[in-house]
Amino acid sequence: MIEAPFEYSIGAASAQAMDRGLSLMLVPDPTRRPTPPLALSLDGYIVTMPHVDDPVIALLERRGIPYVTLGRDPSRPDFTDWATEDDGSSFRRVYDHFAASGARSIVLLRGTDPNAWNIDSEATYRAWCESAGITPRVYMSAERAGEQGGEDIAHAIVDDGIPDAILCHTGRQAAGVLAGLTARGVAVPDRTMLAAASDSEHTRHSRPAISAVELHAGETTLALLDLLQARIAGEPSAGPVLTTARFRVRASSRRTGTNA
Repeated sequence: MIEAPFEYSIGAASAQAMDRGLSLMLVPDPTRRPTPPLALSLDGYIVTMPHVDDPVIALLERRGIPYVTLGRDPSRPDFTDWATEDDGSSFRRVYDHFAASGARSIVLLRGTDPNAWNIDSEATYRAWCESAGITPRVYMSAERAGEQGGEDIAHAIVDDGIPDAILCHTGRQAAGVLAGLTARGVAVPDRTMLAAASDSEHTRHSRPAISAVELHAGETTLALLDLLQARIAGEPSAGPVLTTARFRVRASSRRTGTNA
């Protein structure tokens, strides 16, 4: 049996596990009480987006239970049994798109959880800004703050100086930023372009629709299942595995008269 303690790609993972004759169970954090009876009785675990010094990883390590991770474990650089989309390439693709559309000031709005998604994306952003001669501007909003958090940050961004473009980590953040910019009279995309690093209903149905990175959940979960079955069998690691994603350009970052 395989456990995934988060709802990332649960549909794709369930279907692929069934095709292999496996069952998948979604359980809450096994380090929190009360612990579900089956939480630590499964054959292997997929831990999603582990945090720095993640207590779930520590528990599995102590018990010698096989596991793989969705996303790099920031506390274990030598651990290779992980898979994720090639976020670095995706982020750079968005920044290059902004630049090709005339952006000379770009803001990153990231989450606050201490995981590789947030840590590595900021590192990628700062490196890209340095190579492009752009001064970095990073804002943070807790993932649980959703659209309201994005709207609050939008007001802070405008107060600090309206940038040419903004990249938000989540679709909810991006939808909130769009609402905040609109409330302040900042036109998207004419004055400020906007994009999200993960596609969602919020990005697709906003007006204007928000450009976003479309993640390929099926490809990533397939890689995770391969890694986990190999780890359970005691085979050498074939990881890490980076899968591909697609950047969908929509009205929020499409300017007339540019080549982007």
